[in-house]
Amino acid sequence: MKSADLVGSIRTRVHLQRTLDGLLEGWCQRHCFDGLRLVLPVWPLASPLADGWSELHRALHQIELLPGGTLTADEQKVVRDAKRFIEQVVLDRAPFRT
Repeated sequence: MKSADLVGSIRTRVHLQRTLDGLLEGWCQRHCFDGLRLVLPVWPLASPLADGWSELHRALHQIELLPGGTLTADEQKVVRDAKRFIEQVVLDRAPFRT
């Protein structure tokens, strides 16, 4: 497995910020209220400490669980990549490697 597969397309916190801001803007435009309802209470981060990141990670996990058709395929990928970035880089959870 390539390292790019482990982290996804998001490489920095600034890239994460821009990516999530773009995702939210898209959700506003197409009235994806379920995604907005879950992420707006935790984004932007009120605190850069682990608790804020953990809450954002939980919100993204809940977004992943939304019924099919709620998110586009591109949005699903962005949510997965954001979660993966938070897990591996911010929360310092090393992926399981075989």
